[in-house]
Amino acid sequence: MTTNYILDISKEEYRDDYADGANGELWQIYAKQQLISDLESILSDAKKYKQFRSSNSNSNHKKTWLSHNAILVSSPRGTGKTVFLRNSKSMWDTGSTKKDELYFLDVIDPTMLMANDSFSNVIVAQIYQVVSDKLSQNNCCDERNRKLRETFHKSLKQLAESMGKNVEFNGLTGIDKVLKYSSGIQLENNFHLFVESAIAILGCNAIVVTIDDVDMALDRAFEVVDDVRRFLGCPYLIPIVSGDIKLYEHMTQTHFDEKAYDNLTEDEQLKENGQKLSKELTTAYLTKVFPASMRIGLFSIERILPKLSIWDDEEQVTYKNYREELLNRFYFLCHNRDARRYWSDPESARELSQLVRVIKPKVFRENNNDIKEIELHNSFKNWAALKKSGELFAHSESAITWLHEGNESFDIRNLLVFNIVKQTDKVAFPWSEYDVLTTQIEALDSLPEQGGKGYKNLELLKSSFSKNLTCLKAMPPMEFLVKDFWITIPTIKNSKQLKINNIEDKELLSEAKKLGEQWQSENILQYTAEQLLLDVYTDSSLYS
Repeated sequence: MTTNYILDISKEEYRDDYADGANGELWQIYAKQQLISDLESILSDAKKYKQFRSSNSNSNHKKTWLSHNAILVSSPRGTGKTVFLRNSKSMWDTGSTKKDELYFLDVIDPTMLMANDSFSNVIVAQIYQVVSDKLSQNNCCDERNRKLRETFHKSLKQLAESMGKNVEFNGLTGIDKVLKYSSGIQLENNFHLFVESAIAILGCNAIVVTIDDVDMALDRAFEVVDDVRRFLGCPYLIPIVSGDIKLYEHMTQTHFDEKAYDNLTEDEQLKENGQKLSKELTTAYLTKVFPASMRIGLFSIERILPKLSIWDDEEQVTYKNYREELLNRFYFLCHNRDARRYWSDPESARELSQLVRVIKPKVFRENNNDIKEIELHNSFKNWAALKKSGELFAHSESAITWLHEGNESFDIRNLLVFNIVKQTDKVAFPWSEYDVLTTQIEALDSLPEQGGKGYKNLELLKSSFSKNLTCLKAMPPMEFLVKDFWITIPTIKNSKQLKINNIEDKELLSEAKKLGEQWQSENILQYTAEQLLLDVYTDSSLYS
């Protein structure tokens, strides 16, 4: 099956309504099919659970069951988990014939919870709100609706009494109140009755609870996951949770580490056993909360890029061609191999979107003046900083300097790409990674063969650069001191002088006269080849 993907940058950045069958804008089409399949399977279980509960004659204490039906949408950061969750209802509506049997709550972001908010209370409040809205639309005089309303409010009151209220229990709320005044079994039964009465009013068979960015709420993550295990284990509720499974494992193990052993203990065997136990508990816990069969992995951006096209108004270009145009624009003086060696493709959907929006395809076909070129290179420099690519950053910053400051008296040391001292500024570039001394010291190994034996090159290097100093890019070996570089004064004096005719540079002739160089007229300069080499290739402050 050939699948083509679209990134439409002419749309507003906040638009994420991609699951309506638009041409290729939903990149995770395989994950969509798995989501629909999992939802249909869980929906079938919810309907059977409803039948089981209906057959129970004791309406106040019906037997409850817990299901492990949480769907985990797992992938690294920036791959589009939030967009996928926000499109889950649209994907269900367009992909299933049972769309009316599920009710989707708005996406919950745990990072938005207030410090004292209980996640379980937020779930109850959200269900209460949608049911209240539904009741306000129904005919209150209808006998059936009246009974549904009474049942719902009764179940809500029972649940509230189980979970506790500030005004009734001296500040004890939630689980604290449950432990003090009620049993977990009573709370579980009341919660199931509450959800059961809610779906009767909403006209569905199950409620989908979508929870985004749990792994971003580091201080609340385990609480949220544990509420998924305890409260959202109700077969009428279908949690869809997003996050990177590796981060869940880390945060869960951190929680169990605190319980399994004490870091301050001097008993190493006890600590080792505790660490082993913590890892085993983490694996078992997450396997229970997020069953392997209910984990949905999103496609990485590496799989998307080869089949991706970028749309910008009426223009369309494949990502492959976009990348070639970008490299040709910023690396037109580089060999093809060198340009690609330092180029790094976007590693996430977020990075791709930011790159294409800041450097749009159409800019490569525009004839820009210096101001526009500076803006373009500045955008590329920001991208390089985001990617922590010192090579890209140094090239872009140097291009900006040249365009803005280039003139006849321009100093090449102003270009960052040539200035190793500026590149080692740890305040400006804390992410630089190339060790300055390592590459330079490696070059010293072959220096004795070139006449460098006996010279204090290593001492000069160490006096100029401190240990562990890093720069933005790999720099070539410096001009080490070797025997072949020396031109002695007797060599210069005994060398044959040359006449350089037709000198038009009046400033050069004037300087030569001041320095006492031999000159015959306004346009003829007498020079030795050795002296000329010294002046062109050396600095008098460095060489004797």
